[in-house]
Amino acid sequence: MANLDAPAGGSAEDGSSQPSPPRPQGLSVSTSRPVSVIVPPGTLVPPSTSAAYPPGEDSDNSASMRARLLNIADSETAAAKHLAQLDVDFAQRHTVLSQAVVIKYLEIVEGLRTAVRAFNERLTDSPGHPLPRISWYETANVSLRDVISGDGMRVRVQRINSSFDLLLKMVHRAGREDLPIIEGYGSIGREQIRTETLMRIEGFVEKGKAKYRYSQDFKRLDLPLEEVPDRIVMAVAAHDYTLLSRAFHAPLIPKVRETADEADMPAVSPIAASSTDSSSVPTTPNAS
Repeated sequence: MANLDAPAGGSAEDGSSQPSPPRPQGLSVSTSRPVSVIVPPGTLVPPSTSAAYPPGEDSDNSASMRARLLNIADSETAAAKHLAQLDVDFAQRHTVLSQAVVIKYLEIVEGLRTAVRAFNERLTDSPGHPLPRISWYETANVSLRDVISGDGMRVRVQRINSSFDLLLKMVHRAGREDLPIIEGYGSIGREQIRTETLMRIEGFVEKGKAKYRYSQDFKRLDLPLEEVPDRIVMAVAAHDYTLLSRAFHAPLIPKVRETADEADMPAVSPIAASSTDSSSVPTTPNAS
């Protein structure tokens, strides 16, 4: 009967069995069962719970970490305050803008009226070459400061083929009060070639105060509103719509205005000078 525990190739007691082939070096194969090893309690090493990089003895690092922690708290506090301020501004949007936008529109209208008057007074006609003036039109609501009734608030600046209308509109909101907005419509050019342009001044509330956004043809521009009246009159007078939004980097050197007498006549008339000199010389009596 064969021995099942004998190695392959024959039993140990069988002399005729062939020896097993040598195993390759470098490989270890174990067919024995695992053996449990009892380790004495004194030799157990507890797991390491210390930090991989222990903090230094310098106290500046701990202060820096505390500052970073407090910075997170300050950032969240500032964000919460900003959101709360937005809620307050949105709640009083109608109360602030219903008056501020109307006042701003009347300021721009007054600036337009002054600019038109200054331009027309500056023009001087020459014989046979009269210069066209800028015409001004405004509705009765502008004089009465009435926003709702009548034709509304609207003014027009026009010269030959170019014109610009500035009006105050009320934006309707479903379920809420209407908000005023300033819009300008220009048709600027020469003869039949004209450019239609749209200007808009929108108001918004920031920290309880009214501020404004200026846009030209739906493009946001960073222009002070104090320049708007002069820019409108310049665009209409020069028939150039780009003057509404053009950036002027170099300051303008104003021209010295010369009067007709200074251009055509010398500073002192020689006839008047001679008559003055002759009259100032005393006459001597004749010898006889």
